[in-house]
Amino acid sequence: MHLFLFRYINPHVSEFQYLPCSQLREITYTTSFTMLRIVLLALVSSAFAVYDEHHLAPKFNDFCKKCIEERNGVGYYENPEDCRTYLQCDLDENLNVKVHLKECAEGTLFDGSIVTCVPCEVATCPGSKVPYPQCPPRTPPPTTTIGYTTLPQFDGKCDGPDGWTYLAVWGDANTFYRSQTLGDETRIERVSCGQWEFNVHRCMCMVPDLQAIALWPFDEDTDTKVDNFWTDCAGVELAPGKVGYAAHFNGTVHCEVPRFNNYPWGSALTISFWYDNAAHAKNEREGLLSNGNCAIEPTITMYSDRGHIGGRVLIDNNGTLVTVDLGSYGGNGWNHVALVYDGLRLKLYVNGHLSVDEIAVGSIPATLAPLYMGRDLDCEANGGFRNTNLVGFLDEVQIYDWALNEAMIARLFSGDRNIKMARTD
Repeated sequence: MHLFLFRYINPHVSEFQYLPCSQLREITYTTSFTMLRIVLLALVSSAFAVYDEHHLAPKFNDFCKKCIEERNGVGYYENPEDCRTYLQCDLDENLNVKVHLKECAEGTLFDGSIVTCVPCEVATCPGSKVPYPQCPPRTPPPTTTIGYTTLPQFDGKCDGPDGWTYLAVWGDANTFYRSQTLGDETRIERVSCGQWEFNVHRCMCMVPDLQAIALWPFDEDTDTKVDNFWTDCAGVELAPGKVGYAAHFNGTVHCEVPRFNNYPWGSALTISFWYDNAAHAKNEREGLLSNGNCAIEPTITMYSDRGHIGGRVLIDNNGTLVTVDLGSYGGNGWNHVALVYDGLRLKLYVNGHLSVDEIAVGSIPATLAPLYMGRDLDCEANGGFRNTNLVGFLDEVQIYDWALNEAMIARLFSGDRNIKMARTD
């Protein structure tokens, strides 16, 4: 008779926990053939209970109140006690402060300067406390919590340290199981890699392949489907689009993405989206995407002139700003746009064709403004045109922090999402 001990490895707790008997439950199952004793170890409260907003959030009421009144209104702010979490400071219908305590994804910490969770290796946590260690180990240490009695389908195995066998899980790259047999006891434990992925060939959790850093398909809601950040699209509606549904802008609403405030666009970038406004346009120029506003000049701006794409990108070449004009392309109906920059050349693909290919050595500077969708760059007349918000549609907005090649752009034009590529660094 073998004793099987199932344990779940919780990546959110940084050390092994031994539980007193009062916190364990033992369940015994008997069959007509043999006795299978499965010990299920369960925490009375899971690791996530520490983030119960009803328990901890009220102590941050004064902090949130001050942030709303003196900083930037309702929104997301650092947790002054721990940058593994952050605060959503809001007001209810009676203007009372309402606090939600949110948790960053495993391997990331909250950076209040750009209002998002960033990789722990580069996080500085302004206004908050950095945990120790700052980054979790590649394979998170085990912590006993809820047990599992049904094993998944495995997809390969490898020899781990200390006599463990690591088992890759079919269809779940962020999780693996490890098995060890000592005498008549077999232990099988479930381990999470957090945001990293298990590589059965290296037998360890690894940084995942390159992929999109932001993706708005606008099929079910206005949230990004990758990463962990907020998009404010108040008033923007969903309507039938180019691929599934799309975001519909009526000229009085827009989307803001605080995650890209002061974002280092750098020398590697791809921005892809579909737009349609020719049949709906009421103005000569309507904003599609920009990282500037009334007070801050954008370094990236794209607009539609009755269906024709236009805009510019500013490149910093050793302190000298170089302007790359995006020309005028596109037309009636849906148009696909892909802006690609690799630090040497800036390219613009329109409806699958290379329309702009300019030498532009340097990097794209950050701006102290969020990324805007459906809002133009300036409030006043600019270049003889009265700039206004979009009356039309945006769909499949995707942003990558690397330059996609021509074959990948063709895939985006065909409707693919979240193109991935293996890391070489």
